[in-house]
Amino acid sequence: MRFTLHYEGHLPAKSKGNSQAKANVRAALEPQLRDLWKYPPLVDSDLLEPKEGSLSPVVTKHGHTFVALVAEELGLRAELDIMILRPTPPQVVDVRGDLDNQLKVLLDALSAPAQPDQLAEMRPTSPEDPMFVLLEDDRLISRVSVESERLLGASDSDVMVTIRVTTRIVKLMWGNISLG
Repeated sequence: MRFTLHYEGHLPAKSKGNSQAKANVRAALEPQLRDLWKYPPLVDSDLLEPKEGSLSPVVTKHGHTFVALVAEELGLRAELDIMILRPTPPQVVDVRGDLDNQLKVLLDALSAPAQPDQLAEMRPTSPEDPMFVLLEDDRLISRVSVESERLLGASDSDVMVTIRVTTRIVKLMWGNISLG
């Protein structure tokens, strides 16, 4: 399965202590991921209403409920092609910070929060109202390609990011056959 996510806004170049920034990016991407489940092949699956013993993308972490498209139980991995547009010339280090640290913040935001301290800035969730995320955990990323270009034109944003996601099946099962 292949789809594209986009983000425009602040992307700090410091991963540690940036749970608010990660929560903001996660919240901005969540409506896109929620919407993704309205289209084939996801809408045709019974993954959001699993029967006893069937596959489920629902993940509970630290008392919060998430729907993670790429989850260990689903036998999937994600390949990411990322284009980051910044208002400075394309380079790994610039006045706004290191590209590699911005990438770390972005990858953390694609996942359900790994640490309980990252939940304080997140909206409450429940099984009836989960938060949709791309990844159960960022260790389920099998490939990342990153390209940086100059952001042209007037923009109040630090960055504009396009994330092309390709899911790959690593463990073929009846419930994931249409997701790879």
